[in-house]
Amino acid sequence: MKEMDVLDYFINNFDTAIFDKSNNKYKFTNGLSLFLNDKIYEENPYVIRPKLKTCCKCKIDKSFDFYHKNKSKKDGYNLECNQCRKEFTSVYFKTDKHKLLHKEYIKKMPFGYEKQRIRSATKQIRKRADKPLRTCDILGCTYEFIFKYLDLFNNIKKEIDHIIPLSWAETEQEVINLGHYSNLQMLDKFSNISKKNRFCLKKNLQKVYKYHPNIEIIKQIINRNQDKIKD
Repeated sequence: MKEMDVLDYFINNFDTAIFDKSNNKYKFTNGLSLFLNDKIYEENPYVIRPKLKTCCKCKIDKSFDFYHKNKSKKDGYNLECNQCRKEFTSVYFKTDKHKLLHKEYIKKMPFGYEKQRIRSATKQIRKRADKPLRTCDILGCTYEFIFKYLDLFNNIKKEIDHIIPLSWAETEQEVINLGHYSNLQMLDKFSNISKKNRFCLKKNLQKVYKYHPNIEIIKQIINRNQDKIKD
C-alpha cells in the first residue's frame, strides 16, 4: 500500500489523521490503524504504528480509539473495549439483578424514594435541554422545600403533575421554565391520566402566577393555548 492509497482510504472512510510535523509521519485514528498490517508499516515509514491494548473480554488487540477514557485506570482507559461494554450494559440493565440493586440503593439514600419521584418529574426537561441540568436548578428550590410544598410524605399514592403540560412548550427556555416548582401539583392517578396534556385548570394557574419568577414566558405559553384553559 502506497502513501496515496492510505490517504485515499482515510478520505473515503471519513477517518481522522494527525500529521506529526516533528517526524513527518501520519498517525491514523478511529480504526484505520487496525487495517494496516506489519508489512505496511515496514514498507511505509510515514505511518506511525499505533499503541494497542488487549480487551479483557474479547481478548482482541485494539487501538486506544476503541476504548473510553477512565481516569481511575493506570493507562487512563477502560479495561474492556467500547463494543464489549455496550453489549454488557445493554443486557445487564434489563436484568432483575440491576433492578433489585437499584431499589436497594434508593432505600439506603436519605429520602431516596422521594428524591427519585422528583427527578422523574424533571426527566423530560433534562432530555429536551441542550446542556446538563441539576434537578434543584430546574425546580428553583431545594429538595427539602419541594417535599413540604407538595406535602410529598402525605401524598404517597398521588402522582406529581405539571399544571401547565410540558408539551405546550416550544423552545428549550420554555420547557425549563415549566419545570419550576410552582408549576407542580399532586393528583390522583385517575385525574392525572384524564388530564394528561389536554387542558389546564384556570384556578391552578393562580399558584403559578404567584410564585413563578418568569411570568412573561408563562403568559406566552398560556396565550398560545387559550382554547385548552378550563374554568
